[in-house]
Amino acid sequence: MNALRIQSKSLGSFDFRNGRKGLWPLKGSQAVAGTALDDAAYGTILLPDSMSPRAVDLLPIFYTGVPNLRPYQLATGKGGNPLAEGKPFINNFLPTLGDYLRLNMAVPVTPRSDPNFSSLGIIKAAVLGLTDSNYNKDKSLQFIPNMDGFPNGRRLEDDVTTIELQAVSGVALAAIGLWYDDYNGTGSPVTPQLVRVLSFDAGVTANDTAFKTQFPFVQAPWRGFNGPQYSGRSGSLIGMPSSITFTGDRIDNSVKLNWHLVNQSNNARYDVERSVENNRFQRIGNITVTNSAKTEYDFTDNKPDLNKANNYRLKMVGKNGTVTYTNVRTIRFNANSVISILPNPATDFIKVYSKQSPVRLTIYDESGRQLASQLVTDMVGEFSIAKYAKGTYLIVAESNGVRIETKKIIKQ
Repeated sequence: MNALRIQSKSLGSFDFRNGRKGLWPLKGSQAVAGTALDDAAYGTILLPDSMSPRAVDLLPIFYTGVPNLRPYQLATGKGGNPLAEGKPFINNFLPTLGDYLRLNMAVPVTPRSDPNFSSLGIIKAAVLGLTDSNYNKDKSLQFIPNMDGFPNGRRLEDDVTTIELQAVSGVALAAIGLWYDDYNGTGSPVTPQLVRVLSFDAGVTANDTAFKTQFPFVQAPWRGFNGPQYSGRSGSLIGMPSSITFTGDRIDNSVKLNWHLVNQSNNARYDVERSVENNRFQRIGNITVTNSAKTEYDFTDNKPDLNKANNYRLKMVGKNGTVTYTNVRTIRFNANSVISILPNPATDFIKVYSKQSPVRLTIYDESGRQLASQLVTDMVGEFSIAKYAKGTYLIVAESNGVRIETKKIIKQ
């Protein structure tokens, strides 16, 4: 968290560190008259005493909501005075000092297909309002993409942890014109300190799996013994695809890895890496990107360790040399099998016996097309395969939306 620093001498005088005065020297002055900091408005809440400097920003962000009054407007149009009227930005104020969910339903939803859609929510909206020529020419009211994001809204894609840490580091103060200490009053206020805070991320910047297309949209929680692990990363995540799903399945004595990307325009190569138990990751294969429009990839490890935990991850190498890693998938072979199939090979039908209940059983052909599916609640499922062409098929067992085992079926 070394990049996160709060303003201690903003505009040459304002110190927002713990126990310092912040904007308290302006309390009751003509400078705050008519603003939200005026005691006639909400000054008793936002400037309560000389020892609570962050009541001016963290309190409205996380507690009461933000009033659309000076100074809570973007610095665009303020002419260097953070207390002046600026670009209207957000209004979800509820001065009840209670923990309520505050959503401004008048703010339009940002389409997921919008090129400016960002997991940084309202932080990204503030950056656009300050730097994008489509929004920073004047202080008129405009809808800026991601104004519906956290904390003004609750979007599943928003990186809440990163947003909150950036806010604690004073990024909201900077957005209204209380710039970081390295701004000397001339030139661009987008100084190295501000860039470091805006570039900070909490480590995990993308979901490890895709959202559902129907309510409740979030996937079922991972089972404790076979969920993903975060292994850290090397390099910057700026070049990471906007969304990637990386999965692994045990198929007999091999492991099939699959990954799906929404956007891979920055990637040049994928290295498949494996670690047995907790040993060092080693490359076991690679795929070079030859078609930037391709979004589905797979790789089969035919020589996994059948007695130990096999940990897999993707090393994604960008065209500019940046390196990012996916989450880790762990596959074990020494655990007892959950399902068994009889007969196999088969010609007319198969019975699938499961040690878990309920469990969903699904048959796929080798291209990944779903052929049949059923929810088994009495430990035994039966499928007719008489009409299937001769060849190899996969049967997948899922419990609570989590894939627990995959096996091959041979149709004769």
